Amino acid sequence: MAWMERDMTDPRDVFLSGRGIALRALCEEDLAGNWYGWFNDPEVTSLQNKGIWPNTPERQRAYFDAQQEDGDQLTLAIDANGVHVGNVTLKQIDWVHRTAEIGIVIGEKRHWGTGIGREATRLMTRHALLTLNLNKIVARVFAGNDRALKTLTRIGYRVEGEQVEQFYKNGRFHNVVLVGITASHWKAEHAMDDALVADHERTREEG
Repeated sequence: MAWMERDMTDPRDVFLSGRGIALRALCEEDLAGNWYGWFNDPEVTSLQNKGIWPNTPERQRAYFDAQQEDGDQLTLAIDANGVHVGNVTLKQIDWVHRTAEIGIVIGEKRHWGTGIGREATRLMTRHALLTLNLNKIVARVFAGNDRALKTLTRIGYRVEGEQVEQFYKNGRFHNVVLVGITASHWKAEHAMDDALVADHERTREEG
């Protein structure tokens, strides 16, 4: 089966499901697809701290192997209609202070502007705060990346500050906007949605 035709109808593959997407573990099949090439595409990496060194299938394999054993990072593939379109990651998980940083890439550009990034971020944030029992999730956004900032704030992340000239990219230094969300804020903002999800999951288990 070709990578782009990956059948996601098998519920055993799905770790988190949402509106139009499924989040699942990365798999060997993904290494044969477009994944490594996303980070060589200047459009994909233009507003990220990526694309500084060339990526190769071998580098992607090394990352894949390392993250399988990394207990302080969780990376999930974003699957839309059977296509691996991006990844969402919780990194630098601190199990003492119960914090982590979230990052996302939508590598398949035809899926930009479809809401996939927002839904994947929402699913991973919910999982981090309500299942992994983390207390706070943060994200760092290049100043000027209004689309990413809008996505995060619509979910409930709040702007906490700005790091001046934090990253160098495309011939100049970029400020980075810091955003975060706590478990208490999430529960206050999403109590009704989470209750509906819990009811749905309970009904599915009982059925």
